Amino acid sequence: LGLPLYESQWTMRLGALRARQGDDAAAEELFRAFLEGASVPNGRAWTLIGLAGTLRRNGDLGEARACLDEALALYESLAIESGCAAALAGLSWWAMATGDLDSAEAYAEQAQRRAANDTDFPIAVGADMAAAAVRLRQTGSPDDRAALDDVLERRALAPGRYVMVAGGPM
Repeated sequence: LGLPLYESQWTMRLGALRARQGDDAAAEELFRAFLEGASVPNGRAWTLIGLAGTLRRNGDLGEARACLDEALALYESLAIESGCAAALAGLSWWAMATGDLDSAEAYAEQAQRRAANDTDFPIAVGADMAAAAVRLRQTGSPDDRAALDDVLERRALAPGRYVMVAGGPM
């Protein structure tokens, strides 16, 4: 088509769709293809968060952490609060995967604070979802299970560009 920016964005969006469908192998391939090309920093950071999710779910916690660190640094450099919140929510899920619930809680709290500085409702729901998942993992209580269920219900109302799947962003 001769529109490389738009073509690459659809590659990333297809990767997000594959992640939502549970096909992390295809999602990872698409995210990596997007990252090989030139893109705007915001698109790169968003794709790094998606790639980190696929890597985490497949057990590659080292590379997943590196992707999240890079995404957070990019969003910090761009002063995009919603992006920082998404990266921090991803770091919370990453910390849960490592078994470090204290760090997971700290990342989720940071994500919630950063999301509160922006008007992006889906990002705020994503941060709340990470925080509620951490609390449930810490306590296992029926009240915390109900709180997570409530956030998951709010997720259905969240329009916008943020792609949330159970288990973290993208």
